[in-house]
Amino acid sequence: MRLARYKRTMARRVMQPLTSSERMQNRAPDGKSMRAYASRFIKPNERLTSFDGWKYHNRNIGFACFRA
Repeated sequence: MRLARYKRTMARRVMQPLTSSERMQNRAPDGKSMRAYASRFIKPNERLTSFDGWKYHNRNIGFACFRA
């Protein structure tokens, strides 16, 4: 994947709104699993899966936007 395309795809997924319960949506607007996208972008570690790491990142971005 070229860098520009990677950045666009990542930005679209990160800017997806949280649910009403302030959680990350399970499906992208195109119907694909957000877990599948997370595994493409985020490397898991011993404490967090790819999806959990992305979920944590997205919630922090969302709350930062609310504070701004």
